[in-house]
Amino acid sequence: MPFANITLLSPLNSHPSEVHGVSNEDGRFCIPSPEERVRVVVTCVGYDTLRFTCQAADIGTVVLQPSTEHLAEVTVQAASHRSEMEREVYLPTTRQRNAANGGISLLSNLAIPQLFVNRITGEVKSQTGRAITYCIDERIVSLSELEQLRPKDVLRVEYIDAPQGKFADKEVVVNFVMRHYDYGGYVEAKDHTMLIHSAGSNSLQAVLDQKRMRYALRIATSYDNERGRYSEKEEDLLTALSIHKSTKSHSDHIKKWTQSASFNTYYRDNRLKLTGEVGYVQNRQPDYATTEQLVYSGDVTSVTSASIHESSQQRTAYLNADADWRITDKQQFSAQVYGSLGWNRYDNNYQEGSDYLVSSHIKEHTSVLNGFVKYVYTPTWQHSLSLTVIEFYYHYVDHYRHTVVADQDARQSETIVWPVYVWRPNVKWYFNFRPLGFSVAYWKTRTDQQSYFSSRGAVTVKYQPNGTHNLQYAIYLGNSNPAASMRSRVEQVVNRYEVLRGNPDLKKTFFLTNYVQYGLSLKNWRAIVHAEYQLMANITQSSYHPEGEILVQSSKAEGNLHMLSLTAQQTLTLFDRKLQLQGGLTLGRNILAGTEGGSLNYIRYNLNAQVFLGSFSFSAYYQPAQTGFMTQYYRQKPDYGISATYGKKGFFAEIGARRLFLHDKLTHAWFHRWQHYAFDQRIYGSSNGPCLYARLSYTFDFGRQTERQEMGGASTGATAILHR
Repeated sequence: MPFANITLLSPLNSHPSEVHGVSNEDGRFCIPSPEERVRVVVTCVGYDTLRFTCQAADIGTVVLQPSTEHLAEVTVQAASHRSEMEREVYLPTTRQRNAANGGISLLSNLAIPQLFVNRITGEVKSQTGRAITYCIDERIVSLSELEQLRPKDVLRVEYIDAPQGKFADKEVVVNFVMRHYDYGGYVEAKDHTMLIHSAGSNSLQAVLDQKRMRYALRIATSYDNERGRYSEKEEDLLTALSIHKSTKSHSDHIKKWTQSASFNTYYRDNRLKLTGEVGYVQNRQPDYATTEQLVYSGDVTSVTSASIHESSQQRTAYLNADADWRITDKQQFSAQVYGSLGWNRYDNNYQEGSDYLVSSHIKEHTSVLNGFVKYVYTPTWQHSLSLTVIEFYYHYVDHYRHTVVADQDARQSETIVWPVYVWRPNVKWYFNFRPLGFSVAYWKTRTDQQSYFSSRGAVTVKYQPNGTHNLQYAIYLGNSNPAASMRSRVEQVVNRYEVLRGNPDLKKTFFLTNYVQYGLSLKNWRAIVHAEYQLMANITQSSYHPEGEILVQSSKAEGNLHMLSLTAQQTLTLFDRKLQLQGGLTLGRNILAGTEGGSLNYIRYNLNAQVFLGSFSFSAYYQPAQTGFMTQYYRQKPDYGISATYGKKGFFAEIGARRLFLHDKLTHAWFHRWQHYAFDQRIYGSSNGPCLYARLSYTFDFGRQTERQEMGGASTGATAILHR
């Protein structure tokens, strides 16, 4: 029976314990219990309540008998959120589904306090800096695939911050549980158009369900037309010469086009899930020109101009396969593999004055193979063991013309092993041990090769005495090597006075993160308080040193970066969840110790409000201007926007505006000072400036039906009539 309520009682009395749950869409459930024998109570609207006592083990199949009593009209007040040991479960309302046309906008409507979701830009990030893994029915997906799902088919969204089983090696998992159909399908068309900054996308998707199989075909195209890109940069170069350089650059109309097509198949039964996908993606950026005005002062005095012509094209064919096999009730095997072939072209011509030219024409062939295998053994609900082996392999063949850079044949491989043990001594405590993780990496070019070993470990402890309060502590530590591109001996000319060079002597970086977090979950208010300390020792950062009159830009690994932060986030729902207020505050301090370090104290906050009125919804968000620092300083302008949606009977429309009153179009600014080099750069452009946008989508269902009976609700004002 799908979505039946199960409560476990002590066999000695009838008082409910804190152990409860709900069966999934297939009627299956697994609920941990500290008792050896339990009294089980199963309830479902339209069926007689079932009560029995049994051992806390696999109880097999139980059958509910239909109730012979007639159900009068009842008023239902459903809980949209519940807090469990492993996860926070969110049940989207009809209003929240109607106000979304993809997974990202649905996440925005749910207002999960641990997440920041910008429905206008499609950005999703953790409020506390955790790495997020996105899943659909426990299958790992990308954000772009997440946006393709239909909110109408989402049964619930799980925010899992104490993962176990197949996700025990992840920090945070956001899992969308979908409704499955046995027959029929749908066709969906989407359009996204931006004004002021000209950009947009279009897609057409067809999905067909046939018993245990699902087939999906999708084609999409997108474009981006950026105008008015402008930058200002002030530089000081201290070599045998002392040079101050001022650069002002203007770019022509920059066009980008992307086309993609994919075909996806999905098979499922009670123990096996298989997914396969093939696709093709093409990105093209036609030739565009950038004009620079350069003013040199100091030991070199001149006023000159430079022009840059750039163009590129990338073509990628890929294959993705995923398998999830529940061997027994105690054993599970998962595997995923992704492979791609790429054909890329990059052209760049830099002309300074009439006598200096740097020309680069690159043809690149790439092959990528990534994947993992995972085995999980769960002898009891208290103990779980898993072993994950992850492989990343990249191969680049670059052919250069008209440049001093030699052709490259680069290979890079990394294998990561994660054994994990999860222990739950009772229903209130959770321990996750990842003490033995390690990585073996290897890279090779025509001139260099290196291999190295890195170790990693993590421990997470969570205490949840009830559904209202929880406390969590975690520590992550390990080391990693800099990217191969930073360690290559390849040298590339930038201009008359600068060259770019790799550093093969870079050392490992050691990292340490530990945090404590308190969570509060009430009926209409959810909040977290998160305190964190991070250390990155021997951090890799840019370095500059003179060689005669030439400034060499490279990388170095020295100095320790300390980051401390205190974050409070909350979500408040009012008026039967028609109004949602989300916001938070972060206080932090970053310190980079070393001869060319720095420090920064910062205060950041964010505000978000949403109103749901029938088929309409309205939302607004605001983030103030920010200054940040890790190894360099950067500035960002305030970000704010408003939107309105309308959704009904398969039709969805959304209009909105972002940064409408931002006049100077400043997108980013960076600045820092080293011993031999200093810079202050500001970039302006339409891509992050004011914009208006509109989204439209229409979904047409055909023949959709399921052989599994599911619970539904027919809305009648303030009441609901439950029916089969």
